[in-house]
Amino acid sequence: MINTNNFSPINFKAKFIEQVDIKKYDPKSGLYAPSKLSFVEFDYLNEQDVQAIDEAVQTWKGQAYADIIARAAMLMSEGIMPTYNNHIYMATSQMQNFDKLDKNKILGLAQMRDGDSYIDYLRYFQVKPDLKYGTKNREYKHIGSAMIDSIKKIYNETIVLISSLSATGFYEKQGFKLLDLDLLKYIWCPKMKM
Repeated sequence: MINTNNFSPINFKAKFIEQVDIKKYDPKSGLYAPSKLSFVEFDYLNEQDVQAIDEAVQTWKGQAYADIIARAAMLMSEGIMPTYNNHIYMATSQMQNFDKLDKNKILGLAQMRDGDSYIDYLRYFQVKPDLKYGTKNREYKHIGSAMIDSIKKIYNETIVLISSLSATGFYEKQGFKLLDLDLLKYIWCPKMKM
């Protein structure tokens, strides 16, 4: 006989992983000060997570990678895309109540795919367009690097990615090394010499 008292209740909410350090703009001083964001993993069983990602991405007009990540979230929630080896992570300014993600607070998205033989793949990565490097007086700085640092902690063996031409400098600053110039294929491994 199964003792149902030993089961914990099922929580359908984004999984909080850690707080990440970033910089937030103070319009009064015109300077950036240390601040925190939450780094969370998407819960494919929570329709609210799917909806929040989709609605957030709709405001990120023309951001193809964000659109692909939102589509993957929907496919995972519908059972079409496997969930055992696909993961979606978010940076959000939301600090609690992760069962109800606020679409307006999602600031970055990443889709990872678990690989074989200690190699994992960063499939798609997108920071909210008005927070990208080079945007004057953007509200936050270092979202992308904070997300990559958290991903490296989770996938601490080897990460491979295909970069867009405009993102190569970013990945190189994050310690990724070029594997294939034609494909702009990069690799990160903690054992690599920098």
